[in-house]
Amino acid sequence: MRCDIPVCVVASLLVLSAALPCAGQDLPAIEKGLLVLVVDDRGARVEGRVQQVSDQSIRLAVRGGSADVARERIVRIERPDTVKNGALTGLVVGMSMGLISTAADPQRGAILVTRTLGNGLICAGIGALIDAAVDNRKTLYERGEHTATRITPALGRGVRSIAVSLEW
Repeated sequence: MRCDIPVCVVASLLVLSAALPCAGQDLPAIEKGLLVLVVDDRGARVEGRVQQVSDQSIRLAVRGGSADVARERIVRIERPDTVKNGALTGLVVGMSMGLISTAADPQRGAILVTRTLGNGLICAGIGALIDAAVDNRKTLYERGEHTATRITPALGRGVRSIAVSLEW
């Protein structure tokens, strides 16, 4: 059995694939003052606080000035993770452990401050190290791939056909 695809069907598929919009092209609402990392289509990375968002670009406050990144060049926007929350968690856990161990000690108040602050600072450092080892960046926006059409010939003994694939 033989099945031929007319050229007009293949041509209409190509036109249709070019007309389909790319998914995820609209940037999300980004708050002013938010610390972000913007990656453009050349691979350049700009980290700074959002100053202004317009239809054409995003302006970031960076060290020593500001940087504009054109919206059509943006590939990804991420919110970087800081070690502040890990250090704060470690501080709370360490101080709690210091208070509990002081309450169980017969001398009680004699070493309360030293034990509580010492445990708190040590555990804050450990918490910061653990948080630094874990990458918790949050992706706010990632540009999807553009629409693509592939036509691949399939030639062989007794086989002459084409395969058409569409991505959007």
